[in-house]
Amino acid sequence: MNGLPARLPIPGPAYGVYPERVGAGNGEQKLSAVWHAIAERVSTPRPSHSRRRFVAAMHSADAALAVYGSGAFAQQLRELRAQMGSRGFVEPLLATAFAMVARTTASVLGLTLYDTQLIAARILLDNRLAEMATGEGKTHAAMLAAATAALAGVPVHVVTANAYLAARDADQLAPVYAALGLRVAAIRQGDDDDARRGAYRCDIVYCTASNLIFDYLRDRTAGHRAQPLLRGLCMAIVDEADSVLIDEARTPFILARERHDAAAEQRHRSALALATGLRAGDHFRLDASTRRAHLEPLGAQICAGAAAGFGTSDALWNNQRYRDELIDLALTALHHYQRDVHYIVRELDGQGKFEVAIVDTTTGRVAAGRRWANGLHQLIELKERCQPSPLQDTSAQLTYQRFFPRYWRLGGMSGTLREARTELRQVYGLAVEAVPLRVPCRRIHSARQIFANTDTRWDAVVTAITREQAAGRPVLVGTDSVADAQLLSDRLHKIGIAHQRLDARQDAEEAACIARAGTAGCVTVATNMAGRGTDIRLGPGVLERGGLRVIACQQNASARIDRQLHGRAARAGDPGAVSTMLALDVGLLAQRVPRLGRRLLHHLARPGTPLPAWLATVVLGWLQTREEQRTRRARSQLLEADRKMLRSLGFGAQGE
Repeated sequence: MNGLPARLPIPGPAYGVYPERVGAGNGEQKLSAVWHAIAERVSTPRPSHSRRRFVAAMHSADAALAVYGSGAFAQQLRELRAQMGSRGFVEPLLATAFAMVARTTASVLGLTLYDTQLIAARILLDNRLAEMATGEGKTHAAMLAAATAALAGVPVHVVTANAYLAARDADQLAPVYAALGLRVAAIRQGDDDDARRGAYRCDIVYCTASNLIFDYLRDRTAGHRAQPLLRGLCMAIVDEADSVLIDEARTPFILARERHDAAAEQRHRSALALATGLRAGDHFRLDASTRRAHLEPLGAQICAGAAAGFGTSDALWNNQRYRDELIDLALTALHHYQRDVHYIVRELDGQGKFEVAIVDTTTGRVAAGRRWANGLHQLIELKERCQPSPLQDTSAQLTYQRFFPRYWRLGGMSGTLREARTELRQVYGLAVEAVPLRVPCRRIHSARQIFANTDTRWDAVVTAITREQAAGRPVLVGTDSVADAQLLSDRLHKIGIAHQRLDARQDAEEAACIARAGTAGCVTVATNMAGRGTDIRLGPGVLERGGLRVIACQQNASARIDRQLHGRAARAGDPGAVSTMLALDVGLLAQRVPRLGRRLLHHLARPGTPLPAWLATVVLGWLQTREEQRTRRARSQLLEADRKMLRSLGFGAQGE
């Protein structure tokens, strides 16, 4: 690779039985890993003519393979695997491998891989991130890269958006992998340890990032006492890389042991009872920036007097500092965390029991396996009258910022990467390279609109939906939360507009729901980026009607996240249009724009009409720049805190 050693990370004498870059991601690189880090992770930018030259070489190799019969092809494949295992990812071998995988894909699935997919796969094998537009074929590009690496003997993890997509892709692509002599599996919800261990023993495994990191933490804490689940961190290909590496980077993943504590449950109930009787402003204040509530002196005085009435001899409860902090947390659960925004309440498999499930506010999906720490989750469960779950004692914790750099080879892809390229380079050492469009984009953007209030905004949205549905055009509406999706759905029901709703409650059906979203006259209301990872294919007659219309009703912290939703329209050269309709009294506009600024904007917004287009552009640009800086700073602070914690545990990187 660019004149550097091309030794591949394969479990064995060179990299050990469990390959990983020990110490990576914490700023404490060990000397023994320095050369590997340089050799495997640093690459100079490849100009476009170099990519075209590689594609030409691949097509030449494909032409040479055309005369081979099945027996000769199989013999050539065996020889290629042996050569790649010893020589690594050298260009001539990669060109031949790409040709063999592409020819097998055409034979088994009847699909011809595009040159842009070849380019994307080559970028992935260069330890880089490929920015590839929606509908350009990321799934098969990832397959091409994964199959090529696996042919060389490198175990590959393909990280997908959710467990359904992991299972779907593994099942759909299994015939191609099998024809190449490769084994593939998916990590499925509910798999026991033996099933997971068997899946990770395959050449290629499809999984979610959260399943992967939890299984890795379990291996780390088990040490030599048990057979590991994974075979190490050799190579990963991350789909929707910006969502995983940037948007979810602030969430530490915690491996915990359950602890039943009746006294703690009683303390939570008491704190919630006290917090319920307090008034904002007089007794406590809300800090929107940290999403925490804090007792004021009067509130603390009231709680101190009332606490004695609970008649408990619990030493912790009678400690004022501890009690006030717990009441702060109860106030936070009551006033900052909102049902159908930050979490949903759902039934557990028809058992008559209910649970609180966290909603990822970036993706709109349920964050499977995640729980709030320090008793917050139990307080929210009590608030929603659910049976509180056991407390959890932390065994280990890790963020994506420290986990993914531990892979010896790491690549990823997404349609929206360029805005975060500096942070991706600094944190993960990954460069971003754009894949050219196969055909020109035909997406039409309308001027962004900001209305004075939510009622006016929803009226405008319903009017637009009615008009588009009458014309037989499909519409996809992106909302901020489950609550907003439900509100809009209720409005549409009242006026008789047939539609489908996709939010965190319907995560199991999201792929099928999104697959229908491109049919003529179909209206889909979705939370944030629910359905990301599944293509919206246009039905008969939709092209002539202008393609899919996307209406964005969400106020994202980053223009990059806006582009994720916008990219649902006009995929792969299809026509399409995007509109943005926001309101001043909700979301980031309400939380982040100063009060004086909001008053001025309200004054400028005439009844029933949005702000002037130029002003909306200025306000949203300013707001998103501020939010991007704030969230980037928060991720940096979390990473630095992680590094300090590790240094406090000692110079080794074993403690998580």
